[in-house]
Amino acid sequence: MLLCFASASIHRAEPAELSDFSVCTTWGVRGKDLFLLGLFRRRLEYPALKRAVREQQSQFDANVVLIEDKASGTQLIQELIADGCHGVTRYQPTTDKIMRLHAQTALIENGFVRIPETASWLAEYLREMTVFPKGKQDDQVDSTAQFLDWFKRPFPNQEFFELMRMQAQAAEQRRKPQPTQTVWAIGSMEWLAEQKKSG
Repeated sequence: MLLCFASASIHRAEPAELSDFSVCTTWGVRGKDLFLLGLFRRRLEYPALKRAVREQQSQFDANVVLIEDKASGTQLIQELIADGCHGVTRYQPTTDKIMRLHAQTALIENGFVRIPETASWLAEYLREMTVFPKGKQDDQVDSTAQFLDWFKRPFPNQEFFELMRMQAQAAEQRRKPQPTQTVWAIGSMEWLAEQKKSG
């Protein structure tokens, strides 16, 4: 059994920043590897943003929806929870965007963050990531950094989650066919060679 969950990290543009985009990066997790599965990026008014969050959660069957608990994000969190949206998780940044992304460089450089080879949004995503912090837009960077920061933090019941992951991995190993050991006839050349090697 492969334990994997997807989460959506939402970065909401503040109303005063009308030129900013609302961004949702959707991630899959397998072991220590983090896979960027999808990216949603549009300029949206609040009602459309709320619908978009629900649509992204449904499309990717995400069990965690990570939303920055600041300004309109706080209202979005409250309304989604009141509407029965499961998996809504508050994200409260402790540092600025630059420091938040800088803290993730080891995770990225060591190859744990995987992005698709092709996607309609990939060129713009990579451009924004590489010119940060000097680019005009940084919403995709912020959503990515928020997810990576959240993923590295200890979370409630993390020990239980890790135990379940290890048990699933052990069960998967038991299901794999085990190599059979050849038993040679006593006195055969192969048996004599095996005895000599072991003894």
